[in-house]
Amino acid sequence: MLKKKNIKINWDLLVCLFVVSLLFIPSLSRSWLIYDERIISEGIYFPTPLTFSETFEIISKFGLGFNTLSSNPIYSSNYITRTCPLGEVLGMLLAFFFKKSSFLYHLFSLSTHLINTLLVYFILKVFIKKQSGKSFLIPLLTIIWGIHPVMVEPILLATNFGAGVSYMFFFSFLLDFLINRTNNTSVKRRILIPILFLVPMLTNEYIVTLPFVLFIVSFYFSYQNNSFKKALKTSFVETIPYFTGFLFYTMYFLFVSKYQINHPKAENEIIILLERVFWLSPQIFFHFIKLVFFPRLLSIDQTLFVELGKTIFEPYSVFCFVSLMMWLFIPLYIFLSKKRLSSIFFLTWTFFFSLLPFLHILMPSYTLACERYLYAPLAMLIFSIGMILGASRKQLAIVVFLSFISIICFTRSYYRTLDWKDNFSFINSTYKSSTNYLFKAMRIGMLGKTLAILEPSRTEDIQNYFNKSLILLEKAKKTLEEDKGKYQGNLPAIFKSYGLDYNSLLAKTAFLEASSRCLELKEDSKIGLRILEPHIKEVKETDPRVLELYIHLLIQDKNYNKAKELLLSANSHYPNIPFITNMLFDYLTKYENKPETAIKYLLDSFKVHPYDSGILLKILTHYQRENDAINTAKYAYLYGLRTHSKAAYWQALSLNLDFNNFKEAKNIIDKLLKIDPNDPESLFFISKYYYKIKEYQKALDLLIKAYSISKEINTTDILRFDITLTLAKLFVYLGDKERAISLSQEITLFAGSDQESLKKAELFFKSLGLSRVNKNASQ
Repeated sequence: MLKKKNIKINWDLLVCLFVVSLLFIPSLSRSWLIYDERIISEGIYFPTPLTFSETFEIISKFGLGFNTLSSNPIYSSNYITRTCPLGEVLGMLLAFFFKKSSFLYHLFSLSTHLINTLLVYFILKVFIKKQSGKSFLIPLLTIIWGIHPVMVEPILLATNFGAGVSYMFFFSFLLDFLINRTNNTSVKRRILIPILFLVPMLTNEYIVTLPFVLFIVSFYFSYQNNSFKKALKTSFVETIPYFTGFLFYTMYFLFVSKYQINHPKAENEIIILLERVFWLSPQIFFHFIKLVFFPRLLSIDQTLFVELGKTIFEPYSVFCFVSLMMWLFIPLYIFLSKKRLSSIFFLTWTFFFSLLPFLHILMPSYTLACERYLYAPLAMLIFSIGMILGASRKQLAIVVFLSFISIICFTRSYYRTLDWKDNFSFINSTYKSSTNYLFKAMRIGMLGKTLAILEPSRTEDIQNYFNKSLILLEKAKKTLEEDKGKYQGNLPAIFKSYGLDYNSLLAKTAFLEASSRCLELKEDSKIGLRILEPHIKEVKETDPRVLELYIHLLIQDKNYNKAKELLLSANSHYPNIPFITNMLFDYLTKYENKPETAIKYLLDSFKVHPYDSGILLKILTHYQRENDAINTAKYAYLYGLRTHSKAAYWQALSLNLDFNNFKEAKNIIDKLLKIDPNDPESLFFISKYYYKIKEYQKALDLLIKAYSISKEINTTDILRFDITLTLAKLFVYLGDKERAISLSQEITLFAGSDQESLKKAELFFKSLGLSRVNKNASQ
């Protein structure tokens, strides 16, 4: 009997996993999206180690200070520098194992979701007491969670892999807590749990409020049979290990991490804080509630659909605030005073705490809302509903109702996955879902950019997209000007801080128009300046991206003094934002010839963003221009390590050979051979190493191989000349003059009309005793 029961339970679970897989497996073959996923495909955040051991070398060279800039100027003007050191390690490991395979990344995301589905299933089993007639309740609720429409984004967006892993810890901790919470007083668990908690927190900080969720879970169980004081004490004791981990992370966050928030400066930061917590967050919370129960409008631009009041005391804003207070405090009061509605108390408070990191209460974010933020909160809601429905006697009606909900969820999610099938359907879905002219213009412009990247020959279609964008931007300006006259004076201060007031939105409209005209349609820079100029007042009140474009156009227009003034001010107000620092470096280097001043800004930025390949390349270029061989060798190697640039490795190898640093040179050789063992230029540089350490036969073998390959593939005559001339010289050195002479015709042929090559050839021929090239030597 026991065996049959176990088989039945396993079948329940298998059905859950099958249904979830059925929804998402068709999307595994989707190629990379230009939106966000180019972070992986182009290696923007994560290096791809050539070997497993290289992962540790990358960490030793660049450190664990992985700081990413999260921003979108249309969503808000908040530029958030986040610190996720273990997220970098995870990203590198996935890059090593998966390379650039979109299929494997999508499979990894689905696999983590299936593991989390399994954990949700077992957590529901703990919450729902085993009673006859309830066998269908657990799998149905698990399926609803696993295929809910808000799950499409966190599963299909490949860059969400860190969050998927973090949520595995979230659900594992929750399941373990439900089973072993009374054992949390043991020394072993009080040491192990904080350490384990730091793993997801240093990977992705989404589960920062887990200790508070577990405290509510513990209090829910304890208070039903104990006094308030005893229940509070019990809950505190049971959750001490998690709060210890939370304390460790808080100390890291405050004193070690480079976490930074850049946004337009407001007049009174205290007012901004109060409005963010008590005015903005309730409206975001209510939007998430709507998204859970009525997931009609689904978009990667979910921020655009968050409805916000225009004044502090607008009825909608007041309604959201009152609703949140009622959501929290009515169940709390009833539970504390009468020990009733315990499941409702559990639902409201666990949902709130699991959603808290995304409500802008703890700190601002660059986006107001994302569907992927509901991954854990929806699970807490499902657990609560499971407890409520598990106590009901009307199981048949419940099963029918949940089955109906499952079908609705599957259908809506399936159609949502179709939006993700390729770049154009994905962006087009965001365009169609928005009714705001500004946001529609942004996305139709992105369609033009996508087409320019994927099918650049379709110039007429590309131009049409940008022209349509300009038409929409004109409509957006008209609408925003009208709304500005109605509402600007009464808007809460938080709008200005977030860059969402009408002056800021008009500036961003101008930014999109100037960008489309000057960067995409190649119109004169003066046109862009005329568009942007009315919106550039104080640097501290202007979005950094708007400033970047304006300064770029000023430089094109040769207004260097104003460009410099704005650059220095922008770097002061928005420190360590890479695109500002890079532009300042370029300006000081190119237009003021102040390389020593310029490099200081760049090196400071590099300390915050050590994995930024753009900054690294500029540092390398600087030391090349300054003829600083030591630093050139250092940063050429780092750039090669970060990007696998063969050219950077060649330069680092050549310089290390000049320094007789053979150990470092050999390390570079191993990397070049790992990248491409048959690259003739790499073989040419490697042969120099063996010549220097007097392994002449090895050098000769490499040169002969390089010579042979260079003749078979499409490469430059200059490279062929260098390889052939060096090979001939080595033949002479080894006493084989005849073979050297046999290469003379090819040396002359590859030299072509290049004067420097011809001089080298002439000197070599003279050393052979040839007055001129023996054109018949090789015949």
